[in-house]
Amino acid sequence: MVMTDIRRASEVAAEHSPKPIVIVDNTFLGPTFQHPLTLGADLVLYSATKYLSGFSDMVAGAASPKTPQSFTNAQPPHHVRQHPAAR
Repeated sequence: MVMTDIRRASEVAAEHSPKPIVIVDNTFLGPTFQHPLTLGADLVLYSATKYLSGFSDMVAGAASPKTPQSFTNAQPPHHVRQHPAAR
């Protein structure tokens, strides 16, 4: 496993224009041991399946943006189908 210096990655991203979004998959360390948003990440992802079920009978996840406004204009990639109720 490779550990990335999130603070440094965020600093490098801030040097570019337009600034790329810094996304961290924090599934392994979880919110108890690491806080990527305080280190400069824009979005943190978690796999919640193992915490909620522990089996393969469900799939769950969570995405936490730095601010609620961070992704108000974000669009899913063209290959992702959005549920009609979410439109």
